[in-house]
Amino acid sequence: MILEIPLQSFPMQQFEITLEGQYCHIELLQRAENELYFSLIANNVAICDSVLCFDRVPVVATDYRGFVGNIYFEDTKGELDPVYTGFGSRYRLLYGDLPADPIISEVPEVISYLIMDNGAYITQDDGGLIIL
Repeated sequence: MILEIPLQSFPMQQFEITLEGQYCHIELLQRAENELYFSLIANNVAICDSVLCFDRVPVVATDYRGFVGNIYFEDTKGELDPVYTGFGSRYRLLYGDLPADPIISEVPEVISYLIMDNGAYITQDDGGLIIL
């Protein structure tokens, strides 16, 4: 099943939608000419924040933090990355199964960390903060 999430041609927008029983708050922000960012809160849990969007690349890693399904953009006229001026015509935001020819089938794991003044690295896993 694939569901198209309706978008408006605005450089910044936010909206709520229910996807397979998951209450989702989605924000899209065009920061530069070709840089569209996606943020998602599902069931009051931050799933992703300011993920750079690409054509047919999932913006949420499968089952990440309990989110079920894939959300991705599709260029209906080629393989360009999405920009807000094409919402509703060229670029579609889709939820569901990945296309038969995804450019990338999985999003690589991203590890975030903070560098302290003393040079130590701090990261977080499911068990809490870790100082490296």
